[in-house]
Amino acid sequence: MALVAARADLDNVFASRGVIRHLAQMSGGSVRDLVRLLFEAQSLARADDKDRIDQAAARDAVQRVRVDLERTLWPYH
Repeated sequence: MALVAARADLDNVFASRGVIRHLAQMSGGSVRDLVRLLFEAQSLARADDKDRIDQAAARDAVQRVRVDLERTLWPYH
């Protein structure tokens, strides 16, 4: 969470601190995956005209990244 807090105002970007904790946990400690999850979550939040990333956007971002990784690892299944 400190990595994101050093670059963004958490209270203005996220609906709650739990949202960023969830994304950080789902990243598995990978900064690259965390950035990808953040990008997906903000894209989904903006598409829904939300001013902050909420739990629903975070959950959907995790699912979107998971599906994309599955397609990369098992492209013919």
